[in-house]
Amino acid sequence: MPHSNIAGKAYHDLSKHSYLSVQVNPNYVDAATQPIYFKVYPRFYQSLQLNRNNPIHAFV
Repeated sequence: MPHSNIAGKAYHDLSKHSYLSVQVNPNYVDAATQPIYFKVYPRFYQSLQLNRNNPIHAFV
């Protein structure tokens, strides 16, 4: 096994949950603390027309 795989397995074995840690703190999903689905931008951002003749604008 390459060295990186051995180190990865060792890290995985040291960081995985124990039965007791899952029972004491089960980490339930709380709907009130979920992230929003879409990014919300402030109203003061302006939308600008892109010029397709400009190579940078055409790339975007």
